[in-house]
Amino acid sequence: MMEALESNTTSAKPTLIVVPPTLIAQWQGAIRAICPEMRIKIWFGPKKQGSQAVEYLDGPLTRQSSIFHGPREVVLRTIVITSYLTLTSRNGPRSLTSWRVNQAITTLGLSRANARRHVAKSSYPPVPEFEWENNISQCFERVFLDEGHMVRNPDTATWEAVSWLRPRFYHIISATPLLNGLKDLVGLLGLLDPQDLWEDNNLMDDLEISDRIDTFDPWLESDDSPLEFLRYTLRSFKNHVLALEDLVAQGTRTRRLLTKCMLRRTYGSMIEGRRIGEILPAVQTSTITLLFTQTIIFSLWRAHSSAKSSRV
Repeated sequence: MMEALESNTTSAKPTLIVVPPTLIAQWQGAIRAICPEMRIKIWFGPKKQGSQAVEYLDGPLTRQSSIFHGPREVVLRTIVITSYLTLTSRNGPRSLTSWRVNQAITTLGLSRANARRHVAKSSYPPVPEFEWENNISQCFERVFLDEGHMVRNPDTATWEAVSWLRPRFYHIISATPLLNGLKDLVGLLGLLDPQDLWEDNNLMDDLEISDRIDTFDPWLESDDSPLEFLRYTLRSFKNHVLALEDLVAQGTRTRRLLTKCMLRRTYGSMIEGRRIGEILPAVQTSTITLLFTQTIIFSLWRAHSSAKSSRV
């Protein structure tokens, strides 16, 4: 495990796993069973005494938090497990707004009420200011999002808090990535494609499409075209997939897009020569066969009818 981390990490950064609260203990137990050398930090609820293998964090994380500093080997094997609500409430939009209000009070000499009005009317960039101590953008090497469909809506505080993390890799885990339709992919692709490449004028000039950006459709290019990668951007998904009236074409392009960013696993998928269905722990099933005679069936029907009549 550590060899894999070392080979894929240019600088020492920990790993973050964001899950629903009910899955925190499950992830913790699985990591301890499979990779006991990892250093687990639980960032959820009030701080409490933990064992040597599991430690608890309290309050918001900052760039000065100890998990981001120390010997390289220690930082690399640090895994933080938290919930979506914890991340959003402690390092999300509400926390940032509170900091901006306090900044307005300090720098402009406003009362708290006026500072709140000032912040509400002001325009801010889509990403937090670096001066905000709770800004932990790019502090994690990788972020795992279990039940990742919870961040499918980019208009929520949860999505904002997750998008601000900007790790090197997002790993979105979900059995139901599409709950309501293809539009659910907008939030997920927004995490996987955080930079709008179409706004990079130098790149567009190099690709020789600057003068036809508004009409250019990378899906009309051949698969071996150097422009093919633009298919897998959020803007292309919105303009060249969701905007299509042909539902068959929508589905075909979406399928091809997902093959570039999705690792799909089913019970029949093979891992090291074995089906996943064979590797997973067996579910105990008990089958009881009951032989009903006509007399028993009539008695059950009569009992049911009597109970129904008594309720009326």
